[in-house]
Amino acid sequence: MFRNVIILFSVFIAKNLQGQPSEIASPKVKTGSGIVRGITEDEVSIFRGIPYAAPPVGEFRWRPPQEVKSWEGELDATKPCKDCGQAAFGPNAPKISSNASEDCLFLNIWKPTTATKAAKLPVMIWIHGGAFMFGSGSSPENSGVNFAKQGIILVTFNYRLGRLVFFAYPALSAEFPKESKGNYAYMDQIAALQWEQKNIADFLKKKKT
Repeated sequence: MFRNVIILFSVFIAKNLQGQPSEIASPKVKTGSGIVRGITEDEVSIFRGIPYAAPPVGEFRWRPPQEVKSWEGELDATKPCKDCGQAAFGPNAPKISSNASEDCLFLNIWKPTTATKAAKLPVMIWIHGGAFMFGSGSSPENSGVNFAKQGIILVTFNYRLGRLVFFAYPALSAEFPKESKGNYAYMDQIAALQWEQKNIADFLKKKKT
């Protein structure tokens, strides 16, 4: 009798999992740069590590954020991205954070799973603090789960920190004389806001008729 109960319970769970729409479990959105695939947790759709600008490395280091290149297929947006290059915070911390990278211009989005365009939900942009020296839009304390549960779409993002922010040098100005210099964190923030304005509506489902 006990064995039969276990079998019936297992079949019940399997049927429910099979009946769960794949677009809810793994939500997909087509942005201006390509398709991103997120994850649903507790009725909240989460998209992590979406690039809003090209990696600010190599020829793009100490230059304004460049437009992100489009990608083919689906971008895995289920895992947190690297933090921007920074010193680790705390009295006993190492000089460099182990989770830091120059390739860090990514943003994260939390939204109610069933939200539609007809709902006209508010969008909140959270710019992390840290005196332009440390911080991350992907840190756990910046999670947007509770906001999404209250009908608010939350967007967080990274921006360049430390020496990679306000560095200016005559050779850089000579190389690209028409480009602004030395305010890269602010430029990144503007680029992230522009990406949000162009793409955030795509993260809301069309209302079915």
